[in-house]
Amino acid sequence: MTVLRSVDLGSKPDDGQGDTLRIAFEKVNGNFDAVVELLLERMMEHPAFAPILHDHAGYVPRFVMDRAPDVPSPVFGAIWVDVPRNEIYLATGTETADQWRRIAFAE
Repeated sequence: MTVLRSVDLGSKPDDGQGDTLRIAFEKVNGNFDAVVELLLERMMEHPAFAPILHDHAGYVPRFVMDRAPDVPSPVFGAIWVDVPRNEIYLATGTETADQWRRIAFAE
């Protein structure tokens, strides 16, 4: 089971009690990597994705943006995060921008 790490914000703004900026972003990057890893594991369990071979040795392009995808993906399986809307997209093709698929999470 993957454990995501919370960023300690302290009790009040600028109280010096929370994580430093460096530690906070180390946690954010680690959490993002963990989410991507879990998504890829789940994808590979699905028969439609099982035969896919990537030529980029485990590297999955990821985009953290302030908008939904509006350009084609450079490679199949890339991840796009729309930060303001808290949405994650997966590239299911590389020809057009509408080949990004929003990932839905079950509650």
